[in-house]
Amino acid sequence: MMEYFYRIYGLRVQSQIPFSEAVPETAGEAEVKIVFGRMPDFLLEAGQKGYGTWTNGFVSAWFRIRDGTQVYVEGGSRITVELSEEPQLLVITSLLLSAGMALVCLQRGEPFFHGSALYTGEQAILLCGESGAGKSTVAMELLQRKLGFLADDTVRVHPGTMGMLAEPSYPQQKLCRDMALKCGKPLEELIYIDEERDKYAWRRQDCYRKEAALLGKIFLLRKDAVAGWQDAVQNTGEEAVSIQKLTGQKALETLSSQLYLADTYRYSTGIPYPLMEQLVRIAGQAGIYEVIRQSDKDTLHEVVTKILQFC
Repeated sequence: MMEYFYRIYGLRVQSQIPFSEAVPETAGEAEVKIVFGRMPDFLLEAGQKGYGTWTNGFVSAWFRIRDGTQVYVEGGSRITVELSEEPQLLVITSLLLSAGMALVCLQRGEPFFHGSALYTGEQAILLCGESGAGKSTVAMELLQRKLGFLADDTVRVHPGTMGMLAEPSYPQQKLCRDMALKCGKPLEELIYIDEERDKYAWRRQDCYRKEAALLGKIFLLRKDAVAGWQDAVQNTGEEAVSIQKLTGQKALETLSSQLYLADTYRYSTGIPYPLMEQLVRIAGQAGIYEVIRQSDKDTLHEVVTKILQFC
C-alpha cells in the first residue's frame, strides 16, 4: 500500500491516506502513523449502539465520523481508520487533521488549543475564544495586513530550546460562505468541504510559515453587550473595545478553558500535572489578554488595531 509522508503540527506523519492540504515531508522515521485497519474488538459494541466517542484517559480514544467511518487513536503515535461503505473523504481528512491529531498531541502530554495562530515576523500569537467570538474574522483581517499564517483552528504548543513554541499545522484555512464573499475570494477558487456547515477551504501557501515560532501573545476574544461591561476591564480609549492583561490564576484558567477537549478536563479527568506544568510555562512566557467587544457594533477595525498595538 502507498505510504505518504507529511509535516503536520511539526510532526513527521506517515500515512496510508493522502492529505492534499498538508506539507509533504521526506521519508524517514515517523512520529505518527495513520493506517487503515479494524477497530479493536472491545469497541464493536459501542459502534453497534451508535455511540460517537470514547476515551481511555490520555492513553487511547475512539470516535465515529458522521458517514460511519471510525477512528482509533492510541499512544500518541498511531491513528487507525476503518472506512465506512460510503466514506466522505474530505470530511474524513479534515477530522483526522483536527480531532485525530489533537488526540495524538494530548496523548503526548502537549497543550493543544482551539484557535488560530499567526506570525508577526518576530513571534507567534494565538487568537482564542468561544464559537462566535470572531476568531476567524479577526484572523482573516490580520492576514490581509501581512501577518503570517501558522494554524487555522487548532494549535499545537510544545517546549523548545528557547521556550514554548507554536507549530504550523498545514496551509489551509476554513471559512464560511459569508466570509469568503467578504474577503473577495471567488468561491470557484475555493474547495467546498462541508455541505452541512456550508464550509470552504482556502489553501494559504501564499502566507504560510513552515517553521515553528516562539509563542509571544495569546488573545482571548469575547463579545459582551451588557451595559457597563467596560467597567470590568481596563478601558483602552475605545468605547466598543476593551483589553485587559490576565495574570496568575485567571491566566491559567483562561489557558485551560481554551484547550482542546476542555470540558473533559473540567468535568472528568482533570488536567494532568505534566500538562499543567506546560500551561504554567506558557503563562510565564506569553502575554495573555482578554479582548472584549460590544456585540451590537462593528468593531473589527478597533479589535485588530488593539491586537497589533499589543504585539
